Amino acid sequence: MGLLHNMGLTVSDRHAFAAAVTAATALIVAGFTVSVEAAERPARPVDVMQVRAQDIPMTASISGSIAARNQHDLSFRAGGQVTDILVDVGDRVSKGQVLASLDTHALQASADLAAASVSSAEAQLTQAQADFNRQKTLYADGNATRAALDAAQASLDTAKSGLTGAEALAASAKEVLSYAQLPATADGIIVARSVDAGQVVQAAQPVFTVAEDGPRDAVFQAYERALEGVPRDVPVKVELLASSTVVATGHVREISPTIDPSSGTMRIKVGLDPGSPFMPLGASATGSIPLPPQHGFALPWSALFRDRDGPAVWMVDTASDTVSLQPVVIGRYLDKIVIIASGLKDGATVVTKGAQLLWPNEKVSPKAEVSQ
Repeated sequence: MGLLHNMGLTVSDRHAFAAAVTAATALIVAGFTVSVEAAERPARPVDVMQVRAQDIPMTASISGSIAARNQHDLSFRAGGQVTDILVDVGDRVSKGQVLASLDTHALQASADLAAASVSSAEAQLTQAQADFNRQKTLYADGNATRAALDAAQASLDTAKSGLTGAEALAASAKEVLSYAQLPATADGIIVARSVDAGQVVQAAQPVFTVAEDGPRDAVFQAYERALEGVPRDVPVKVELLASSTVVATGHVREISPTIDPSSGTMRIKVGLDPGSPFMPLGASATGSIPLPPQHGFALPWSALFRDRDGPAVWMVDTASDTVSLQPVVIGRYLDKIVIIASGLKDGATVVTKGAQLLWPNEKVSPKAEVSQ
């Protein structure tokens, strides 16, 4: 304090100067403490991998369900009120089996009316034929004019046409009456029903959807990127989700040319090969499609680090056991690994576990290296 007094400082100045010295001393001590702690901090243990570029086998995993290759709607060929629904979803049906019926009262009335029209036309034809025969005899005897004979002939022709038309209408009404029953057109299983008993339907309105017996497809929904490079003849492994022991092989039969706007996926149909094990309709299934191999570095997802500039990995300097951040370009994301297209070199040591806890130049303790 004597020194401060000799410097000519006031009491207030001397207090401020003493406080500043005290604060500076505290910062120096604190900095020294942090440096000591950093120096004494143990190296962080991490899992590492020495990477090498290679051709990595690729497989696209997709999910979907089993469906009939041939599926169609059934509908009445005439309109009316549905009186009977004889089958339901899940029922097996045979070709020719009656599945539903319409109320026949109106159809029967039309058929009866058409039959009565035929009887009337037949009576008119009989009368016209008799009139013509009489006029023909009178004309031959010179007791009738040619005009009278021609008129009788015209009446006869009209009666014949009338009968022909009435018979056609009667046949049509009889045929329509047979439309009151809806038969199965093929053996299969009912997979949908759109109408209830008592409902009034129009001709050609769908009533049932039938999945025909025969070939089966595995129908999948997949993103366009997952289907890149898939050839049509590639074998596909199809496995039931409920039982991994039920496995079949099929081939890509159809890839939809359009993308579903609601899901952003494309439909792919895989035809199951003949002799495949039984797979029930609607069963959930997974498919594995082999793809062309991709060249790059395979790393587990845990090796990725998100830098502000994009994806990166931590590389280990084996001489100093310190880490540095290395930006990389992702080639493809797979179920358990990610393929690095560029940014790494053969022989580089990359942190595969613990990447989210590291800082640049941090000292690490690599565990036993695992080669790629």
